[in-house]
Amino acid sequence: MQNSSIYKILQIVIFVTIFSCDLAQSQIMVKNIAVGAAPVGIGINQITNRLYVTNSGDNSVSIIDGENNKILDSIDVGNIPKGVAVNTITNHVYITNFGEDTVSVIDAATNEVIDVINVGIRPLGICVNELTNLIYLVNSAGNSVDIIDGDENIVLDRIDVNLVNKNDPLDEVFLNTNGIVVNPNTNIIYVTHSSLVFSATVSSDNNLLVIDGASNEIVDNINLGSIRGDIFVSQIYGLDLNRETNQIYVANETLILGPHTNRLQLIDGESNDIVADIVVPSTPFKVNEFKLDEPFRLAVNPNRNHIFITDPDNSGVIIINEETKQVKTKIEAEELPVGVAVNTNNNFVYVVNKGSNSVTVLLDEDAVVTNLIVIPSSHKRSLLRKKATVIVVDRQGNPLPGIKVDADTSGAGVLVWPSSAVTDINGTAKFFFRFKLVGSDGTIVFSADGIETIIKQD
Repeated sequence: MQNSSIYKILQIVIFVTIFSCDLAQSQIMVKNIAVGAAPVGIGINQITNRLYVTNSGDNSVSIIDGENNKILDSIDVGNIPKGVAVNTITNHVYITNFGEDTVSVIDAATNEVIDVINVGIRPLGICVNELTNLIYLVNSAGNSVDIIDGDENIVLDRIDVNLVNKNDPLDEVFLNTNGIVVNPNTNIIYVTHSSLVFSATVSSDNNLLVIDGASNEIVDNINLGSIRGDIFVSQIYGLDLNRETNQIYVANETLILGPHTNRLQLIDGESNDIVADIVVPSTPFKVNEFKLDEPFRLAVNPNRNHIFITDPDNSGVIIINEETKQVKTKIEAEELPVGVAVNTNNNFVYVVNKGSNSVTVLLDEDAVVTNLIVIPSSHKRSLLRKKATVIVVDRQGNPLPGIKVDADTSGAGVLVWPSSAVTDINGTAKFFFRFKLVGSDGTIVFSADGIETIIKQD
């Protein structure tokens, strides 16, 4: 290495995938955003690039600017807000208030609650058909679906989706209607139905109900599995669809006398057939750790054929490759991740962490480092602390967030801290260094995926 320059930029074109370890991870963590207390739900307006996060612990909605991933505002809503739905055409946001059986309507242009609608018992999942301006929500305890007119903000109809077998004692089977999604292209609504069984003599089905939005009638009932208890718990909250391919995705977890099973089922919206049934990795069941009220949720990025499933039991996110039907990788999130959403315009993935009051931002892209640059504030020997800014870019010169940069030293009289850092949304990582007066051949080497750049002591 030469000593003639203050710093050296090594423009080495090496096309490698970041994190090319056993998991072949390609999702890049950008940052964590602090939100309100106990966040659970999230919705995105993909036109305005605004995110809306329900904070069930302080009855508020955090608004995030997706351009710079910063909090813009916080709005007070009803008791225990959970579900979020966004109409990008009217720029209205709908929040289900689980604790008071209402829906708050937010005008996203002014960030004000403009209406409160009374609905059924324990409203949870909610979605919008932007073509008809109708809002659909599930009343989890009432086992019904309410249909709201987005023009008048009134309940137009209520569909009974209670599928309890009338021959079974009601105190032995408890049904939950949790998830709901609509395909505007087909005007079909999908509703999940899961069970809690208290008797070994009773069985119960898990179902995906298919509702025709034109007639408001149940036109099909897709059986997702039937299991006979003692104490059988099934939770189906994870639900999403690809409106272009008309494929529906359902994530569920089950518990039967100890075994803990998680599954992802893919359904053809044309035939209503289950076309794939994927076992999702899970940990052994522990009574004192099983989070009954926080099951798997999911979101799909059709641009990358990736399915993101939150894993609250292990504080992670499981990523499944839709083409191979295999688990691609698992990445760490913050504590108790319970909600997830994808902005398909820019491939950013947002994970809501209930236990840490935060939202983790991921970039669903394969990162390729071709250049590593370091710009020190000064290189000369001094007892004073100096700063080094490391810049990581891809083959097009675009900054890469979430890349781990390591710092190492050689020679006498060199200090650098931290020893490693992760690049921010601008592709930069900050380090501090000091060349001591002792020694004259100190070198600091920064590296990312084999590419190195250095600061040398004169």
